[in-house]
Order: sequence, then C-alpha cells, then structure tokens
Amino acid sequence: MASAAEAQAALAQLPQCVEAAAVQGISASGCGLDIACVCGNDEFLALLQNAVLTECPPADQAKTLGFAAQLCSKALPSLKDNKGPEVDAVVITIMVLATIAVSLRLIARRVSPKKYGMDDLLIVFALITTYGMDIMYLATVPTGLGRHMIMLSLPAIESFTKSYFAAQLLFAISITLTKLSLLFFYHRIFPVRKFVIISITTGCIMIAWFISLVFAIIFSCRPVAFFWDKTIKGGSCINENNLAYGITATNIVTDFVVLLLPIPWLLKLQLPMAKKIGIIGIFLLGSFVCVAGIIRIPLLTELKSTDVTWTSVAAGLWILVECNIGIVSACLPVMGPLLKMHFVGKLSSGFSSLRKSNRGSSRLSDEERLPSINLDDEVRKEYPNDHRRAPRVYNGSRKNETWYSVSSEPVGRHDNKNVKVQDVETIPQGQIAVRHDVLWERNSGRYH
Repeated sequence: MASAAEAQAALAQLPQCVEAAAVQGISASGCGLDIACVCGNDEFLALLQNAVLTECPPADQAKTLGFAAQLCSKALPSLKDNKGPEVDAVVITIMVLATIAVSLRLIARRVSPKKYGMDDLLIVFALITTYGMDIMYLATVPTGLGRHMIMLSLPAIESFTKSYFAAQLLFAISITLTKLSLLFFYHRIFPVRKFVIISITTGCIMIAWFISLVFAIIFSCRPVAFFWDKTIKGGSCINENNLAYGITATNIVTDFVVLLLPIPWLLKLQLPMAKKIGIIGIFLLGSFVCVAGIIRIPLLTELKSTDVTWTSVAAGLWILVECNIGIVSACLPVMGPLLKMHFVGKLSSGFSSLRKSNRGSSRLSDEERLPSINLDDEVRKEYPNDHRRAPRVYNGSRKNETWYSVSSEPVGRHDNKNVKVQDVETIPQGQIAVRHDVLWERNSGRYH
C-alpha cells in the first residue's frame, strides 16, 4: 500500500487541468490517500476520465493517463491482468461451430431432394455478418479488450469504442437474418395458409424491430461521433444501459416467438409419439439462444462501469454465443437427410445379410423400420391438399405405403411393372413397398 506521502507527491505531479477532479474524486471515494483504494473506485476513475477528456489538451491527456496507469498498477498489481487469451479461445471455438453447422446444412440440402432456398441464403448471410462481429471482437483484444481501461491509451480506448459501436449494428443484422431464415424454413415445411399468414406477419414485425433497433443504436449519441469521441464539445448520449436493456428484452421476446411458432403444427403431425418428441426436441434446441439472452441481463449492469473494457467481456461473449449458437440451432432441423444417410447407412451395412435373406418377404426387418425424421414427408402427409405441393414418392422406410409421381402432368394407368416414376428418391436396397396406379389431376387435386 502506498504511503500518504507518496499519494501527496502523486497529486502534485498531476496536470492542473485534472487537479480539481482528482481532489473531488478522492473525497467522494472515501478512500483518503490510500492509492490502491482510490484506483479501484469507479467514481474517482469516472471523474478523472471525464476531466482528462474535456479539460485537458492532448499532451496533458496522454501524460495524465500514463501517470495514472503507472501509479495504480504499482498500487494494484491486479490491474495488469488480461482476459484476452480467454476471449480468443471462446470466440474461435464458437466461430468453428457455426461454420461447421452451416457447411453441414448446405451439404444436407445438396444430398436431399429439396433445393436451396431463401432460408439457406439468409443463414449464409447471417454467418458472414457474425464473422464480422467475431473478427471485430478478436481485433479489439490487442487494443485493450479484457484489460483495465486505466491501463489503456486514449487511441486504444477510442478504437475499442468504435468497434463496440459497429458490433452493436452487426448484432442487429446477424440476429435478424437468423430469425428470418428460420421463418422462411418454417414457410417451406408448413405451406398451409394460416401458418403462412402468421409467419409473414412475424417476419414483418422482425423487420420493423430491426429498423427501430438500428436507428436507436446509430442515434444514441448526438452527434453520432460523440459515441467514441467524448472530446466533442456539447455532445450527449442517451442512457446506454437502458438502451442495452431494451434491446435485450425485445430480442428475448422475439426469440421465444420464433422458437414456439411451429410447435402447434408439429403437434398435429400423425407420428408415433417418440418421433414427434424427437422432431419437437430438435426445434427446441434453439431455446439455448433464449437462455443466452436471459443470462446477459444481469451482466448488463457492468456496462455502467467506467472500466468497460474489463467489465464488459462476459456480456460481449454471451452476445457472440447467442449469434453463433443461434446459427447452429437454425441449421439443426435441416440436417436430417445428412444424419440419416450417415448413421442409418452404417447400421444398414451391419444388417446386409439379414436384408438379403428377407428380400423376398413382404415383412421389413427391424433395422429397416428404424425411425427416421424426414420433416418434409411427414408434413406433406398431414397437409396433402395444399395447392403448391405436388405429391412425391415416399422414402420407403415403412411398408404398405402408396407411391406417387411428382410430375405435374397427368399420369395414365399402367400395370405395376411399367409404372415410371419421375424425380423420385431411391428405394433403399432390400425394402419392399406396395406401388399403386395413380391419376393426378392438376385442377381438382384428387388422387385415384
């Protein structure tokens, strides 16, 4: 602990522009001349920082901050601590997870009959935007993120604040694109009119939320540059903590709305309970994103601290977790065909001899009746009369199923040997299915 004499000597070395603020801060802190106590007091640091930025010329600004850093780090060695390596490890890990998830999603689309859609395009854009956030966060580590602000130079503080401003905008873009991607995905698998209206309405609300959020972030300070340059005379900002609470609360609400939107329609699917629970479980994995948002709420109080480069690390990391894991959650329901191909394929090879012995039987083996989740097929059977979805061939995973052509042209009657099926999924080896004649009429939508 520094002596009273050292404290008095330190005060004497401060530039005149901050003397009054320093004395006022020491008095308000209740620390007396205990330098270690003073350096750890937020009120003292806030008064000193404000005086440095508004009262001192540039030469004295650098001198004061440098002197304060040297004095305080000597009295409080913990001020030299650095969370930077932890930040790097977390950010790189979640970046890799998001990248793998989107890659598997695109591969799954390629191997399935479904074509790439707007939901896939939006999730790719969401990943690119999230990359921007992640890289920006990593770039602020060398300039001060994870370190105590009193140890930083003014250029480093300004660089951090600019990055924080840009990261808020990227967060708004990323999280909105991810939610819109989910809505477009829901639209593809639930094309019934009522659900389409609900999903479009939800999407419009999301876009309106995004626009209002961007305006609130950009114009939170007047002039805008005052957000990162507090030396501008006459500048002012709204309460940043209240803004953060508002953004987080509305984001959590929209998370729950998008997450729960398809559940009533999923419950209507005519499926065995185990498979129905499995499908709903995949969708509800996205609830982790809601949990991440809720965890951030108590951490927002740290944004009021003057030592924001140190105290905001946890809140910032949870923002990145929310964006990256949100992308992972949005990709999980699309990975069904890929996972089915991989895991069921491996199991099938182990039962090849059993399949061969039963090839002439009308009963399927236990392995061939393994439950699989193909959401498109299940939804199509539940909502068969939708005018925008022509019937397709069932994937053959169960016996006694009816097979249909996906052609939009009339299909005449044939005997079973000559029926030609267009653009159908391959029948897995060893499976048996009953195939019936079909007449598809474009206008009436009736099957015979």
